[in-house]
Amino acid sequence: CQIVSTTGEVYDINSIVEEINVFENIYTAAISGDIVIKDTTNIVKNLPIIGEERLILKIQTPQTSPEPETTIDFTQSPLIIYKINSQYQSGETAQVLSLQFGSLEGFRNTTCRVSQSYSGQPNEIVEKILRDSNYLRSKKAFYYEPTANNTKMIFPNVRPFKCIKHLSNISNSRLNNSSPSYLFYETTKGYHFRTF
Repeated sequence: CQIVSTTGEVYDINSIVEEINVFENIYTAAISGDIVIKDTTNIVKNLPIIGEERLILKIQTPQTSPEPETTIDFTQSPLIIYKINSQYQSGETAQVLSLQFGSLEGFRNTTCRVSQSYSGQPNEIVEKILRDSNYLRSKKAFYYEPTANNTKMIFPNVRPFKCIKHLSNISNSRLNNSSPSYLFYETTKGYHFRTF
C-alpha cells in the first residue's frame, strides 16, 4: 500500500494502515472506498495530501501460489485519493485519518466529454469509449456479454459513463434470448458489461 504524491514522491503506508473498505455496486460505473491510517509523521502536511494522489494497492490472502481471482491488484492502474473524510488526534503524537478514494476512470469521467459518432455492436462501442486515450484511458480487464444488435450513435458533448449507460439501455444480448437488461459496472477485477 503506497501513496504517490502529485510531485511523484512515493510514501509506503503498509505499517500504518488500520482499515481498508472497497465498495462495489452493480448500479455504479466506478468503485470507491476509504482507507483509515494511524499517522505519526503528519503526512497530510509533509507529503502533502491535496486530493490528487494515487493509491497503489495490492491485497492478497497468504498462499503459496496466489491467483488473479484471489488478489485485489491496483498496481498497474492505481486508485485516486480525492478527499480527507476525517482527521482526529489519537494520543499525543498520532492522528487517525480516513482518506476517500475511487478509480481513475471515475475521476476522468468528470473531466472529459464524448463528442463523436459510433457505429457497430454496443459492446464494441463501450470498449472503444473505455480504452480511448481522450476519454477514460482504462487499461483494466473488460468482461462483456456479446450484444445482438447493431447501432449508430452520435454523442454530442456527453460524459463517457452517460454514453455507456445509454448503450446499456438499448443493448440486447446475443447469448440470453435477447435480454435487454444490460449493466455496466466496475469490480476489483475490472469492468463488466453484461445482463442480469
